[in-house]
Amino acid sequence: MKKVKLIAVALIGTMAAAVSGVQAQNYKAPTIDPSGKITVDGKHIGSIKDNKITDHTGIAIASVDSEGMVVDSKTGKSLGKAEKNGDFVYSFPGEEEKYTFSEADKDGYCAVKDKTGSVVGMVHQNYKQQGACAIHCLTKKKPEIKK
Repeated sequence: MKKVKLIAVALIGTMAAAVSGVQAQNYKAPTIDPSGKITVDGKHIGSIKDNKITDHTGIAIASVDSEGMVVDSKTGKSLGKAEKNGDFVYSFPGEEEKYTFSEADKDGYCAVKDKTGSVVGMVHQNYKQQGACAIHCLTKKKPEIKK
């Protein structure tokens, strides 16, 4: 009888851990892989290459200059500042937001968090400086992929 109770407790514990793990993950959050490909829920929405952010068709959206300033490709206006540690502050008239990064996990991915601490994306450490601004630019410009 003790063996049955032990198995039942172990099974319940395993199920509880699995359920909480599924709830904690945000499958709609954009991800930037080690090659710079940006996806949302498996759908390719853009890329980062040579400090340039492009949409899925290859059209330039923005670039990050040597000072970390994010520049809109169409207007040439500053969209914000990308820090080397990955933090990104974007600025629009009457609106300012800051994204921060967690430390990289064992696979090299960092969680991008908004001001409330919610994960808004996962970025491979290869693209830490440009990652948050790429996620912001592509999700704000593409309302059909916003949550």
